[in-house]
Amino acid sequence: MRAALARTCAGLALLTAGCSVSASTVQLTPEDVETGVGDALEREVGGVPQEIDCPDGMAAEVGESVRCTLTVPEGLLGATATVKSVDGDRVVLGVEVDEQLLDGTTP
Repeated sequence: MRAALARTCAGLALLTAGCSVSASTVQLTPEDVETGVGDALEREVGGVPQEIDCPDGMAAEVGESVRCTLTVPEGLLGATATVKSVDGDRVVLGVEVDEQLLDGTTP
């Protein structure tokens, strides 16, 4: 399943999976973003990377984005999480996964 996830993640260059996270404030913590990215990938590809690292949080405002790193068996993939909508304390994230590993190779 992990190899399939890596292949699938690599092919999701324009994935805009909606993922809702709850935000009690106007700021998403790195952990909020990591959870949202994992939930979106689980729903869209049926699995999650070995590790998701989003070192920064972001404002819960439409258009805000943050870069994350996904650990898969073949190496590291980059991903961008972007706030697509905000409704009260519900924030919908879109996730765009890079086509190539961070070292420039394709899984």
